[in-house]
Amino acid sequence: MKDWSFSTLFFFKMEENLPHIPYTPAQYSANETLERSEKFYSLMNLRRSVCFISPKPVPKEVIDNVTRTAGNAITIRAEFPWTFVVVSDADVKHKIRGIIEEEEEINYKQRMGDKWVHDLKKLSCEYLDVAPDLILVFKQTCGLLRVHFLRHSAGCSAGQMQNTQSKHLFKKMWIL
Repeated sequence: MKDWSFSTLFFFKMEENLPHIPYTPAQYSANETLERSEKFYSLMNLRRSVCFISPKPVPKEVIDNVTRTAGNAITIRAEFPWTFVVVSDADVKHKIRGIIEEEEEINYKQRMGDKWVHDLKKLSCEYLDVAPDLILVFKQTCGLLRVHFLRHSAGCSAGQMQNTQSKHLFKKMWIL
């Protein structure tokens, strides 16, 4: 098993003297805006919640692009309070599955109602062992600066990551 520790995580602190990067939004005509919105809707409408995960390897460059795109999600005060960790090691993925299944058991027994438990009875976490890579999104709860809207910002990042995934990159994401 590979050595996996939190020393592999990267924590960013907000620098006070970062240069301002000007932003010039693209200008589109009404027709172009409509066409672009229709294309984006068509792409997003292809997404589905699935119970099948492909074991097919995903190139590292694709994972890098997905996490880079998610890293550009909107945040309050440009704080970017998240860390992505890509896990490919089978033993570590299996340990993560165990942790998630334990948490789900607590949810089912203590936090969720009977209907929730009944509706999800047929689901399991096998995909965590099958998927070639897991992309974990950790919200950063410690650091030098107080982060505003931590959960919201990390959630936006996870949502943006989900939107970058095409139909051949089915992954399940967890915000921890």
